[in-house]
Amino acid sequence: YVCSYVKDGDYVAYSRSVTISVYGVPVVETGDKPEADSESAVLSGKVLDDCGKSVTERGFLWRAGAVETLDVNKDLKIKCGTGSGEFIYTLAGLDPNRTYSFCAYAKNAEGVSYGDVVRFTTGVALPVHGQPQVCDITPFSAVLKSNVLSDGGEASKEQGFYWGEDTDVQHKVNCESQPFNYELTGLSRNTTYYVKSYSINSIGTAYSEIIEFTTNPELPVVLTGEVSEIAEYSAACCGIISDDGGAEIIDKGFVYGTSSNPDIETDNVISAGSGSDPFSLSLSDLSPHITYYIRAYAANSVGTSYGQELSFNTKTALSELGTVTMSNCTSSSMVLYSSVLDDGGEMPSEVGFYYGESAGFELSTATKVQASMNEHDFTVTITGLDRVTEYSICAYAINSAGESVGNSVNFTTLAELPIVFTSEVKDITDISATGGGTVEDDGGSDIIAKGIIWGVEPDLSTTFIDKTNEGSSANAFTRKMTWLKHNTRYYVMAYATNAIGTSYGEPVCFMTSDLNLQSYTNLASSGTANCYIVSKKGLYKFPAVKGNSSFSVGSVSSVEVLWETYGTSTTPAVGSLVYDVSFSEAYIAFQTNKYYHEGNAVIAAKDSDGVILWSWHIWMTDEPGKCVYANNAGTMMDRNLGATSATPGDVGALGLLYQWGRKDPFLGSCKISEAEEAASTLNWPSSVSSSSSNGTIEYAIANPTTFILPPDDYDNGCDWYCKISSESHFLWQPTKTIYDPCPAGWRVPDGGSYKVWHMAGFSNREYSDSDKGMLFSTLVSSPATWYPAAGKRSFVTDILKQVGERGLYWSVTPTGHSSYVLEFTQVGYVWTALFCQRAEGLSVRCLKE
Repeated sequence: YVCSYVKDGDYVAYSRSVTISVYGVPVVETGDKPEADSESAVLSGKVLDDCGKSVTERGFLWRAGAVETLDVNKDLKIKCGTGSGEFIYTLAGLDPNRTYSFCAYAKNAEGVSYGDVVRFTTGVALPVHGQPQVCDITPFSAVLKSNVLSDGGEASKEQGFYWGEDTDVQHKVNCESQPFNYELTGLSRNTTYYVKSYSINSIGTAYSEIIEFTTNPELPVVLTGEVSEIAEYSAACCGIISDDGGAEIIDKGFVYGTSSNPDIETDNVISAGSGSDPFSLSLSDLSPHITYYIRAYAANSVGTSYGQELSFNTKTALSELGTVTMSNCTSSSMVLYSSVLDDGGEMPSEVGFYYGESAGFELSTATKVQASMNEHDFTVTITGLDRVTEYSICAYAINSAGESVGNSVNFTTLAELPIVFTSEVKDITDISATGGGTVEDDGGSDIIAKGIIWGVEPDLSTTFIDKTNEGSSANAFTRKMTWLKHNTRYYVMAYATNAIGTSYGEPVCFMTSDLNLQSYTNLASSGTANCYIVSKKGLYKFPAVKGNSSFSVGSVSSVEVLWETYGTSTTPAVGSLVYDVSFSEAYIAFQTNKYYHEGNAVIAAKDSDGVILWSWHIWMTDEPGKCVYANNAGTMMDRNLGATSATPGDVGALGLLYQWGRKDPFLGSCKISEAEEAASTLNWPSSVSSSSSNGTIEYAIANPTTFILPPDDYDNGCDWYCKISSESHFLWQPTKTIYDPCPAGWRVPDGGSYKVWHMAGFSNREYSDSDKGMLFSTLVSSPATWYPAAGKRSFVTDILKQVGERGLYWSVTPTGHSSYVLEFTQVGYVWTALFCQRAEGLSVRCLKE
C-alpha cells in the first residue's frame, strides 16, 4: 500500500493510500544433465515460482548440437502440462553418439522464462545392416553386396560376410569399402550357399539376416550322331549327351533345315523328350532331292546347346500333282488347270492332261495333251467336246524318277443358253398391253423359267419394271402387261432360263394410248371431299374441285404426289402407294401400286407457275367401321383420320395430325409410346411463324406441308391464323365446310358430341398402359371403341410431344381464341370441355353426317 505525505513543523499530511500489485514471469529451472542411451534421454525441469500468475504452459526446448540459447519460437518444443512443480519427459528417436541441447521453459500471462541450457550426448549403438544381395551368379562364382544402414554413431572397425554351404556359415571375408561387396570364386555349380553380412564397432558385432543363393548349372554337352536310312522324304538320326551341365535335361532332339547352323527358334525341331540317355529319331517330313543340315540339341535350366552340324541329301521322288480344276467351261470346250505340288526335287520335263469320256475311261486309250508350264502351274485349253457329256480328266508330270499321274476328276460339259424370240406387242391400251415370246432351242437343258420383262428404258436387263414367269415348257407364251402408265413409251423383251443362265430376245418398243377415264373408279361418286378412302388396288379418279363442294380449284396445269407414308419408321419408295397421277377432263386420275399398301398420300394440283391450287388426302385403309355413341351423340368412325387400324396397341391406329381449320394432314409418330415422326417420301419444309403473308387460309392452301406457328407476340391467341381468331371460326363448322378434312359423309365433330356422350357416363372406360390409349365402352349397339394417346405436334416448336401420354381430339366448336377438344391422359382422366390453341397439331375422329 502506498501513500504520499508532507511534513510542516509538527504537522504531517497524508494522501489517500492506493494498492499496487506486482507480478513477474515464472521462475523455471532446467534439471541436471540426463543419462542417455543411444536413442533416448529423460529430460527434467521445475517451475520454482509462478510469480503471481498461473503457469499456462511448461515444457522443454531442444535441438541437435551444442548451443548457448534456445527460443520458444524457433526450436523444437515439447509441452508438459501447466502449473508449478517438477516435470519430466523421455525424448526418444535420437541419433546415437550425438550431442543435443535442451532447457526447461514456462509461460504465464506475463511472458516466457527459460532455465539454463543443458547439453548431453547419446550413446553408441550396434550398426544396422541392410539385406545382403547376391548378383552375377555363375556356375562357379557370385558377387556379394551389402551396406550398413546405420553405423550406430561410430564408424565400423570391420565389416564383411560369413558364407558357407549350410546355415552355420563358417567362412569369413573382410571388406574395406562402404557399401561393401565381395566376389566369391571357386564355388561348385548348381549348389546352394548361405551368406550373411556383419560389421563391428565399439559396442559389438551386428549381423544381417541369412540369405541363400544357388550357383548356376552349365549348358549340357551333346554330340550329333551319323544320319542313316536316307530316302526321298525321311532319314534316321541319333545323338548322345556327354554332360548334362549339372542340371536335369528337360528337352533333347534334333533341329534341321536347308540352311547351315539350324536353330530351334527358326528351323524344324523334333523332340526326343527329357533325360540324359542316348536318343534316336526318324525325320519324316523331308522333301526329296534337298540338302539338309542337322544338329542334335539338349536343353537344361541354363539353356540350349547344340552338337556338331552334319549334312545329307534326300533322294529324288516322283512329282506330286494338284487337283485338276476347270474354267471357261462351255458346251464344247474348257480350260484345264493343275499344278506340281511337289516336284520330287527335280522340275518335270513334261506336264499335261489325259482326258476322255467317263464311260470306259483308261489312260491307254485317253487323249493326251501336253500343257505349257509357268513355274509349278500348267494349263491348256481343250476344244471339240460334245455338249452335256461327262468326261474324266487327270494331270500327269514326268521327271527322272518317272511319270506320275494325279487323281481323275469328272466333269460334264454344259448345255447352251436357250434361244428365245420376242413377239409383237398387241392389244395396247392406256394401262395395258399383251407381249410374249417363243423358245426356239432349250440349249440342251430344261427350261427353268420363261416370260417377259418390261420397262421404260431400252436396257431392260438392269432397269426393268416388272417380270412374268410363264412356266418351264419350251412352248410359245403370251402375257398381258398391266399397271402401265398412259401415253408412255415402253420396251418389252422375252427371256428364257435354263441351268446355264438366261438369254433374251430383242427388245420390242410400244407406246400406250392416251388416258381413258372410263376404266377409272370415281372416288367422288358419293360426294366430293378433301379425303378419299381407297381400300384396294385399282384405277381411281376424282373431280378437281374444292373438297365438299363443286367449286373448281382453278386452271390446273400439272398434278403430282406430294408425299407418301406407311405411318411407320419405314420410308416408302416413291410410288409405293400411288403413281401415274394425271389430269384430264377436269378429273385427277391415279393408280395404286400393283401391290396394294395401306398408308396415306397427298396429291396436289398446280397452276402454270407451279403454285398449289388445292390438295387431296388419299387414305389407303380398309373401310372404317361405325361406332354409335351413347345419348344420341352420333355415329363416329372406329379409328382416327389417317389411321390404318383400329386395333389397340397398333402403331397404325395413331393416324395423322391437323391444325384446327386446315384440311391437310401432318405426320404423326411411328411409335405408340414415344415421339418419333413417321417416315415419308418428303423432306418436309421448316415451319413458319404466322404473319399477314403466311398466316392466311390462302397460304395454308398453297403450302399444305408447312406447319404454321403463331406469331411471336401471340396477339392472335396462339392461332396459326394471323387475323383475330373470331375470323377463323368459319374454317370448320358443324355444317361441313370446304376445309373439313374428313371423307364424304363424315365431318369433324362438334364439341357437343363429346359432351352428350360424357353425360351418358364415362365410368366404363379403361386406359391401357401397355397399348397406350383409352378404351371407351359407353356406346350403344356397337362394341367399345379405341382412342390412342397419339399426342400432338407442338405449336411452339413444331415437334411431336406427349405420344403415349395424352390423347387430344379436335371438335369444330370454338371458344375465344381456341377450340374445344376431347382430352384424356395416361392416368385415366377424361375431359370433354377443355380447349386447345388452334395452332396445335391434334388428332381428328370423324362424325357421320
